[in-house]
This record gives sequence, structure tokens and C-alpha cells, in this order.
Amino acid sequence: MLNLNTDPVTIRNVIVSLKASAGNEKTPESPVVVEMRGCVFHPHVVAVQAGQTLRFVNADDYVMAVHLLPTVNPEANFTRPRRGDQLDFQLKAEPPFPVRCDIFPWTSVWVAVFDHPYFAVTGEDGSFKFPDVPSGKYTIEAWHEKFGTLQSEVDLNSGETKTVDFTFDPKPDKP
Repeated sequence: MLNLNTDPVTIRNVIVSLKASAGNEKTPESPVVVEMRGCVFHPHVVAVQAGQTLRFVNADDYVMAVHLLPTVNPEANFTRPRRGDQLDFQLKAEPPFPVRCDIFPWTSVWVAVFDHPYFAVTGEDGSFKFPDVPSGKYTIEAWHEKFGTLQSEVDLNSGETKTVDFTFDPKPDKP
């Protein structure tokens, strides 16, 4: 198992993944759901496995637009006018890309698609876990929409749990 130690500061919405497959690529049957609620996409960052359903649900009484802006998968732009309407996508593996709402331009969601099951998005406490990672040497990657990408090497033995620390170096905004 791999997990992230985020002391002393936690960062949520970091996509953490193994750089290469470790085997066991069975696609999950349950969809990853993004809701338009209060004219904002929830959650702000998601990760799915290639072929897994990515579902957008309109939980508002307003029209929702879903505009995917990928580089590998085809661009898509749809609206859903009623509460409860949904859109489903199955995508190919691709690094994080934005999905915007053309109606409410302040809202977006980042989507990453992996060809293996060893990925996670850090939660409120900045942590993540990859259960059942086979023994081996791996490159683990952490991506954040503003802080960029970091990598670390990990050697994992059978039944072992390791903690991985990433320290992002925030860059000050230019005036």
C-alpha cells in the first residue's frame, strides 16, 4: 500500500498515480460522478480508469453545460437543461484536462484518465491510498493544477506499507 504524508500542510485535489501499470487493470463498474450543484462542478478534480464511466449530473434547476477539452479524447460540448439529467463518457487514458461549463464560466473540473487502477485524488486532509499494489519499483507522480507535477521513486515489497512525501514549491503570482 502507498499513502501520502502531508505534514505540516495539506493539499487537496492532487492527482497521485503510478507512472506505469502494475497489472490488475480490471475496469471498475461503478461510475465516477461529477455534479453541477449551485452552478459549480463537485468535486473539482476527478480521476477515472480508461473505460470507466465518467458521469455528469445536473443537480440544479438551471441548465448545465459540459465542455470537455481533452487532447487525446475527442472534444465534447453538451447541455442538460433539467435537474437529474446526466451525461456519460468512457474515455481513453489521458493526462489531466479541464472540463468547463460555458454557461457558468467560473466553474470547472479537472479529469485524469489512467490505464490502470493505481491512482487517487487527495482528500480534504491531503491523503491518499493505493491498496493492493504488487511488489516492485515504481515512479509515483503527484499533479496539481497550480503547483505542477512532482515524482518520487518507491520500492515496495509484498505486504509493505510506505509513506510518500511530496513538497510542492508554490510560485508567487506575478502582478
